[in-house]
Amino acid sequence: MPRCSHCNNLIVGGIRENDLRFCDTKCHEDGYVIKLVEGVDDAFLAQYFDDAHKQSCRMCGNEGPIDLYTSHTVTAFLIHLSWKDSPIVCCRQCGVRHILEGIGWTLIFGWAHIPFGIIAAPWQILKGFKRLMFLPDKRHPSPEFVKELKLNLAIKAYNESVDATIENATIET
Repeated sequence: MPRCSHCNNLIVGGIRENDLRFCDTKCHEDGYVIKLVEGVDDAFLAQYFDDAHKQSCRMCGNEGPIDLYTSHTVTAFLIHLSWKDSPIVCCRQCGVRHILEGIGWTLIFGWAHIPFGIIAAPWQILKGFKRLMFLPDKRHPSPEFVKELKLNLAIKAYNESVDATIENATIET
């Protein structure tokens, strides 16, 4: 089964672009935009990632390091079933709490759909426990956090280039 070229999730169908596959339009757009960062100096990027990693937590105000922590949840009610992965950037303490909240939510609200709740809930709970077992290293930003930072930097660069293009177009008229 193929994986998304941006988020690495397993996909059925999706969007194809040359030899790349994306699960939806958001991943397709993010995959396109992130290419804008590929030409940036590696030393600048390393310093940018390190500075971002050393920031204090936006949720609780604790000293860094911060990183990307993802909780995995399932919500199931008879005919409704949804699951999601919710990433947040925060300190380790808030990140562990976020992951545990996702596991708790799924334990309470993830089972009431037959047959898929019985399959999806344990899957997401196991993903949550796997996240707890393999927390990001405090010394370095995780690859997921680096990817998120690259995406944010690329979006900022893209927006600035669009704004400059619009400004130049209005000056010429």
